Amino acid sequence: MAMVYFPFGDGHVGHDEVEEALLSLNIKMYELIALVQLGSSKHKLTSPVLEAEMSKWTKRAIKAMVQTLGMSRKGQSKIGSGAQVQQVAVSTHFRHEHFVVLLPVVWQMMCGTDQKDAELLLTAVIHYTSTCPLASASKALCTRFLTKVIETQWSRSPVSLKMPDLSTQEAKGLLARWAVGLPKLLWQLRNQNIDASMAVSEALRLIHQRTELLDSTARAGLQAGLATLFCVNVPERGVVYGPFKQYPPDIQRTVLEIVSYSTMPSKTLLQAIQVCFAENPPADQIRVFAEEILGW
Repeated sequence: MAMVYFPFGDGHVGHDEVEEALLSLNIKMYELIALVQLGSSKHKLTSPVLEAEMSKWTKRAIKAMVQTLGMSRKGQSKIGSGAQVQQVAVSTHFRHEHFVVLLPVVWQMMCGTDQKDAELLLTAVIHYTSTCPLASASKALCTRFLTKVIETQWSRSPVSLKMPDLSTQEAKGLLARWAVGLPKLLWQLRNQNIDASMAVSEALRLIHQRTELLDSTARAGLQAGLATLFCVNVPERGVVYGPFKQYPPDIQRTVLEIVSYSTMPSKTLLQAIQVCFAENPPADQIRVFAEEILGW
């Protein structure tokens, strides 16, 4: 009978402790439904009635999870396979520890549902990634999750892992647009959130080195973004230096590796690195590393 009221407290606004308890209860229910979904996929349901019930509760859970991450099916903008979504407020009680529990459930649901719902969940995670604060621990977690999705779907080498069905141009486009925006995120993060900066730089390295996610146009746009990490020439202001010099050495190395993995780094990008190094000489180990991998 309790499932009749799921998601619990839908639309309820009241005492803070009650709202937080309802949020935690709903997340526990998402976990339970995901486990039942996993069990039913391993042991094929023979009853059409049970299969229909499982599908109903899975879809109800996905709808609630998407809303937990700040999206709703209702709206006018079209995402994925015709799904209509709009932004909604994320609960003020939704914290990093909730997100840590929720992400594995999102992955399981993505693996066990159809393309439309998998794309909807993907859209919600990308949206939450863009809205959570720069200093939040969730920023790094979101980035690593989406990086794993990209690796499983578009790696040049086979990945032995159960994967969601995201083999559509819509899903690829969602992740490609997110990837092209990563240099901007890395620029914004500077040294405010080192774990997130490392996650972003590692994501860019993997995308360049091991996947086929981006086409030539997207790669060119991404290189333009990478150049701003070093410096950019602004009319009437001259050269404005980016945050490269603020990063710790391991992130600096990763950024230089990204450049080396780029297919034919642009003249603009290489010049930006040279100007940055001339004005703000890096540590000797970084300078030598740059000379080795970029052939200077």
